[in-house]
Amino acid sequence: MGNDQDFLFKNECYKIVGACMEVHKVLGCGFLESVYQEALAIELQQQGIPFEREKEFDITYKSLILPKTYKVDFLCYEHIIVELKALNSAYSRQYSPDHQLSESFESKSRTAYQLWCSKSPTSTL
Repeated sequence: MGNDQDFLFKNECYKIVGACMEVHKVLGCGFLESVYQEALAIELQQQGIPFEREKEFDITYKSLILPKTYKVDFLCYEHIIVELKALNSAYSRQYSPDHQLSESFESKSRTAYQLWCSKSPTSTL
């Protein structure tokens, strides 16, 4: 990822991050993840960002579809997965599965937003 041309869906991700930052600016930290999900849904709608909440994806293993599905918090623009994590302040950053992302936020910030992008939309992982 050496330059901006390598960044998938740059403009869309920029808009989503802006919506996440607006939610964080208004609510701050300290709420449950579900509160941030509700607020982000409102913010995405107000900013005209297309999204689906709690979109389910089938999971395949060796060409077999597993009975369990993977549910994402948000699917934006049909190809960008947004996952929210409300981190407990007592939860050590060194044990966080989102450690690298957590490092990019100030220590008082306890809401992490992750974006995953794929080149083409799919309903199977």
